[in-house]
Amino acid sequence: MTNTFRWLTKDGRAIWCEAHSTVIHDEEGVPVGMRGVTLDISARKLAEESLRSVALENEQLHRAAVEASAAIELPASDDDADAAPDETAAPRNALPDLRRKQILVVDSDVDSLESLAGVLRELGARVTTVRSAAEAILALCSHHDLAVTDAGVVVTEGVTLAQQLRQANGGVPAIVLRKPVDPLELATEVLRLLTRPGGA
Repeated sequence: MTNTFRWLTKDGRAIWCEAHSTVIHDEEGVPVGMRGVTLDISARKLAEESLRSVALENEQLHRAAVEASAAIELPASDDDADAAPDETAAPRNALPDLRRKQILVVDSDVDSLESLAGVLRELGARVTTVRSAAEAILALCSHHDLAVTDAGVVVTEGVTLAQQLRQANGGVPAIVLRKPVDPLELATEVLRLLTRPGGA
């Protein structure tokens, strides 16, 4: 049995202690006493608090990096079938050239993640793939021209990565997906974002 508690020393200092104890039994299995040791773990507690402070600071920096990016929402191909054509989009019979573009793809579904990444790689893009918002935040600390994220990727309980991106101002543009996605439509929208004035 292990217990952690605060202890006030004779000289008035408050320290953290960790007590380890074991019940002693006689030959018939009847408890007859206890044996244990109590350790001063104040230094360990101080180190843990320091690590938590550093982790919180890093989380705030990463969140600021995400909130510094811009986002648009790309609708699912089925929903968009009857929509009027986008005059700003590249022709559907022209394959976009994404060479020298670094794109971050975020999707918790492995098959979907690899499928999206494969489409973009075939068009020449350099692709970083991650499966969570935490990994995405870390990845965005490095240069990326664009982020493509599934709408269901969660940052914290009740907050999606898509919501974080929608609240952003400037910075790395992003596409928020609602599945299923037309691969050519995705590639065309990626190219449109990256070639628009002020784009990457």
